[in-house]
Amino acid sequence: MDHSKNVIESKNENERFTGNVYLLISGQTFSSAADFANAFKFYKAGKIIGSETGGFIISPGEVIERQLPNSKLFLNVSSTKDFNIGATEKDRHGVIPDIQVQSNEALNYTLNKLIK
Repeated sequence: MDHSKNVIESKNENERFTGNVYLLISGQTFSSAADFANAFKFYKAGKIIGSETGGFIISPGEVIERQLPNSKLFLNVSSTKDFNIGATEKDRHGVIPDIQVQSNEALNYTLNKLIK
């Protein structure tokens, strides 16, 4: 199947956004939002403001669940270890913001200090 018609053409120079981009994160930023924040940081798409995201940038991947026959307890075993872009074995943490601010102050900080 030809997907070349699905490519989005770049905007003309005068139609492109050239301002600063800020991403607000907190400990409540998990899952795909944390993955997005990690890619945003890796590709230097803008400044990240707030506090470290929840979860790790290394994740357990797909989990296999089994019930033990006697106790009937459930056992979960990770079948993979997934590394977000740029992550190494040492990265047992969430996405660290460029500017650390309490999550409840991040929006006001951004509006008052950075946007002019």
